[in-house]
Amino acid sequence: MRKVEWVGMTDAQRGQLVAIWLLAADRDGVIPASPEIIQKLCFLDSPPDMQFFIDQGFIDDDDNVASGWRQGGVEATNQNRDRDRIETEAEERKNAASAPQSGKPDRSDEIRNVFEYWQQVHEHPKAKLDDKRKRNIRARLKDGYTVSDLQAAIDGCRKSPHHMGATNGAKYDDIELICRDAKHVDQFLKLAQGPDLTRMSESARKTANAAQEWLDNG
Repeated sequence: MRKVEWVGMTDAQRGQLVAIWLLAADRDGVIPASPEIIQKLCFLDSPPDMQFFIDQGFIDDDDNVASGWRQGGVEATNQNRDRDRIETEAEERKNAASAPQSGKPDRSDEIRNVFEYWQQVHEHPKAKLDDKRKRNIRARLKDGYTVSDLQAAIDGCRKSPHHMGATNGAKYDDIELICRDAKHVDQFLKLAQGPDLTRMSESARKTANAAQEWLDNG
């Protein structure tokens, strides 16, 4: 290749052009109109400057046809055009899916704050914020509970002898349980307002529970 236009290009531009020609050879001489899609199909580091290649005469400005690689004047088939359209639409759907949803608050920080508070209070430093835990915390935030409300519910669970293993040695203190539904959150919020029953003797707990029932029933 001794053409002035070829010699005048950088190595990176020549590499891009060769990759585009190879792509065209595999597609009846036709390449997608989107530089971003060409970048992905050719595994390029950046989108190619298609207008530059067109101006230099290496690509025909006719549905992006690779000059000199379209053999026998073969026209682009409807199948190729449909393939280009499908690729473009797929790329647009992918970009739309990865874009932040307008009008929907990103609660990632709030969820993380609630989870890390639970880890500390209930001494689960190695626990993972899996999808189920994340989903339950997010649902309660969506219900209108604040981060402080859910942290208070975590404290309430910590004050419950039953949930802390006093009944049979098994603890029921997972954040997934605390945030399972509004009923559970309300239950633990109520416990948070009372004394720490886990620090009382069994007889003292019975007395405290009886007093609380008397107050609740008026």
